[in-house]
Formats: sequence, structure tokens, C-alpha cells
Amino acid sequence: MRVAARELTTVRQGTMLARYAVLGPVAFAQVEFGPGGTHGTAAEDPCEQPHWGLVLRGRIRIDEG
Repeated sequence: MRVAARELTTVRQGTMLARYAVLGPVAFAQVEFGPGGTHGTAAEDPCEQPHWGLVLRGRIRIDEG
């Protein structure tokens, strides 16, 4: 399955820019954060669903509890 960039749904929240497409039972998502990282964005909201990710640039830290 192919998805062109123009077919992605785009959502902006503060400095967070998310682009995504639902591809059957899975979704493709690309998220960019500004210099402040995830602070104040929906990326810090708790979620109980399983997640997979690949960091192309920068780093990610997960704090639990």
C-alpha cells in the first residue's frame, strides 16, 4: 500500500506537528516536535494502548509511574 504525502492527515498542537494515515489495521504516523520537545503536547497524555516507534533524529525518554 502506498500513501502520498498529500494524503496524510495533518494535526498541529503547539509546536507538535503530526501527520498520519490509517492503513487497514495499522496506522502510519510521523510526528515532529519543536525545540521544547513534548512538553505541553498530547504526546504526554497517558495511554494504555501498545505503541511502536522509530526515532530518526534526536532521542526519546520514557518515564513510567
